[in-house]
Amino acid sequence: MPETVSDIGELHLIKHIREIAGEPSAGVGIGDDAAVIDVGTETYLLATTDALADGVHFLTSQIPARSLGRKAIAVNLSDIAAMGGIPTSVLVSLALPASTPVEFVHELYRGMRHEADTHGATIVGGNITSTPGPIAITVTVLGSVSKSSLSLRTGAQIGDVLATTGTLGNAAAARLITERSRGWEERWGTFVSASQVPTPRLKAASALATVGIPHAMLDISDGLASEVRRIGEASGVGALLHSDSLPISEEVQQVSEELNLDPLDLALYGGEDYELLVALSRGSLHEAEALLAEEPLHVVGEVVPREVGFTLETDGKSTPLAAEGWTHF
Repeated sequence: MPETVSDIGELHLIKHIREIAGEPSAGVGIGDDAAVIDVGTETYLLATTDALADGVHFLTSQIPARSLGRKAIAVNLSDIAAMGGIPTSVLVSLALPASTPVEFVHELYRGMRHEADTHGATIVGGNITSTPGPIAITVTVLGSVSKSSLSLRTGAQIGDVLATTGTLGNAAAARLITERSRGWEERWGTFVSASQVPTPRLKAASALATVGIPHAMLDISDGLASEVRRIGEASGVGALLHSDSLPISEEVQQVSEELNLDPLDLALYGGEDYELLVALSRGSLHEAEALLAEEPLHVVGEVVPREVGFTLETDGKSTPLAAEGWTHF
């Protein structure tokens, strides 16, 4: 029987594609949050794309079209943020069943327009095609970053601290409460609505990158555990996380109690938080905290030698950090 993408998993599939596609002649290709293209000026062109499919990334019955439009843009803006860049232009491709209400498309674009405008980007084009289903939304965002401010995944150094913005586990908690709890709208409606549209940390990332603070940076799309491993593998290092330092909101704690879940699992493996994960020197931590006074950093761990691997410290005990998180296959 032929090998399938499910057999090898998403990350190995990306490695195969990277080998076939080859490396770009200038810039950074497959493997970071966005492609980096050297156009011969003082800035790099950034390009990122992401697809959202009904039934996989969202349910049209549980998210308003306008919120969905905002999310589709925001997750791509988060990739631009992770590179230290600013967004400029947006392309949108829609695959729609013929039965799709026109008002759904209107509301979707109103949400996309709102999110793009909020962060200084413009929707400049795209494509529409028919499909028997489900609805699929593919967004491409272009941006720019000065060559001195570019942040990659590859520069984490032994002794660096690992820090995140925001709180972790919110999106996973919101997703699970809508799936498993009847009458969630009355008790959890505000929390779910807020968690459905991530906040791309463009200002925070740019503030850090402009002064060269990040040794490595990415956005937490697939769960903290996955992203820590990605920085470690790209930089040739390991990482130690401290479970009691993870920023977990009161709402995530409450949802976890109601659904009999471990909030730590949601923070580590839930995915779709789209917060920043930054590796930076201890000496620059104070400056970073001062720069991000409105979006505080939370120190969650440190970079360790590669041979130590990836571990989680809980109550003074270190255990291997599970290689888990959001994955498509």
